[in-house]
Amino acid sequence: MNACSNCSLYPPNNAHSASNVAQSGIKLSENLDSKIDQLVTEAFAELHPSKPFIAGESNIPVTGKVYGQKELTAATKASLDFWLTSGPYTEEFESRFAKTVGMRHAFMVNSGSSANLLALSSLTSPAHC
Repeated sequence: MNACSNCSLYPPNNAHSASNVAQSGIKLSENLDSKIDQLVTEAFAELHPSKPFIAGESNIPVTGKVYGQKELTAATKASLDFWLTSGPYTEEFESRFAKTVGMRHAFMVNSGSSANLLALSSLTSPAHC
């Protein structure tokens, strides 16, 4: 489970969600979609078993990454749909994120450095000075 499992940024879990119908229009059969979900869940559990946090002993990733089975499933589905760069999944995330934070627009970038550059550029834009 991830830190934002109930977050509105995740697509709803229903038959019409991104997990069942690929965003580009390619559709998986219900049976195949279910098998993929099951295999990804099993692979995640095997490769990343839950471990209790022990202060002073447990490693904390320097990247601060937090991911879970939902993220691995979404990445697998995006790969099967062959959206390996910005595409329909990114557009859906940008739209949901913008609504969540009360903004008209949000833009996904490739890194924190790019995000900082974009923020600085927008804050120092002549349109805002």
